[in-house]
Amino acid sequence: MEKSTATRRKLGFRLLICLALIYLKINLLFATPTYEYLNTLQFKKQDTYFFSGESGDIFLKIDDISPDSVSVSVNSLPDSMSFLSSKKESFVENGTQGTKITLSFRFKKTGRILLSPIEVRVNNIFLHIPVESFFVYENPATILPTISVYFNKTPNNKNELFVTEGEHINFTLYARYASAITKFSWTLPENSLFAEVRRFDILNENEKPYSFSSNEIPIAEFDWQPLVQGDFALPEINISALAYNGTNVNLKLPEYKIIVNKNALSLKGKTQNSLSENFKDAFSEPKSPIEENAQGTLSEKSLDLLISLHSKELHSLPFSKARKNRIEAEQNAALIPSDSKPSIPLFIITLFFCIVFLIETYIRRLKLLLCI
Repeated sequence: MEKSTATRRKLGFRLLICLALIYLKINLLFATPTYEYLNTLQFKKQDTYFFSGESGDIFLKIDDISPDSVSVSVNSLPDSMSFLSSKKESFVENGTQGTKITLSFRFKKTGRILLSPIEVRVNNIFLHIPVESFFVYENPATILPTISVYFNKTPNNKNELFVTEGEHINFTLYARYASAITKFSWTLPENSLFAEVRRFDILNENEKPYSFSSNEIPIAEFDWQPLVQGDFALPEINISALAYNGTNVNLKLPEYKIIVNKNALSLKGKTQNSLSENFKDAFSEPKSPIEENAQGTLSEKSLDLLISLHSKELHSLPFSKARKNRIEAEQNAALIPSDSKPSIPLFIITLFFCIVFLIETYIRRLKLLLCI
């Protein structure tokens, strides 16, 4: 008797579970989400990138609805893509169950895709669900890496950049559609100061797996100072990159014309035209390199040294060691050595002999007059 009672209880418990599952199933089948919720729905990309010549999926999730209660129709598509298939399946996420709709397409061309809303029926309620816009990129199997240059000042529409002697040109190289940089070197340009300021962390082919990105990736930053006037091309920089299809490509820098104009405020001295001008300069204070080098390319220490050497040369005899030291300092500062400075000691000596000569001449004439 007790066994029979226990058996009935087990059967009753199982029946209750079955009835509860049936109730939940029926409730899921015939429940209808609110209009507020349905108006928030949107088809989204399932893949990060879509490529021409390949297929891609978009999806829609509807909570608390079974797949049997949903139907979808894809009616109009642009010529750049074609419909492949649709799939409905149940999902459970964080305690919520519902239906996931996946639509597959094949893309024929590159460009931005703006699809019309897709018709979806939920428990006999007809909806037009919007689709987020997306971009179809060139297939990585067919594209090659490219390189671009960005300057600290904007070139004109002819790719010309105007600077003055000694002015800093800061530029950064960027690569696009490159999975790795396999070669990187540069050659020091003539009549210039050139330095690699920073090399960015872009891994080589053995360290970086295949990973597509449509963004430009920085490679290196440079600082360039042309020291003489004239027309220049970009310095020689050799870069090779690995394409996504495994091809190693030598990248060619875009063509820019750098036009370097004369710096009227450089430390180059002016030509002296007369002895009087030399004497005038000899007693004037030397012009400060800070004033003459308006571009600010010298450090404070270098400027102090140049001021000291110019002053020392003014108070030394011509062809002395002071002149040699001043020229070496200007060359070390990447400046064109200025002309020799007038010598105050030489002027004083010359003036002394002139006075002696005048006095002697006066005495001779005076003796002649006395003899007469």
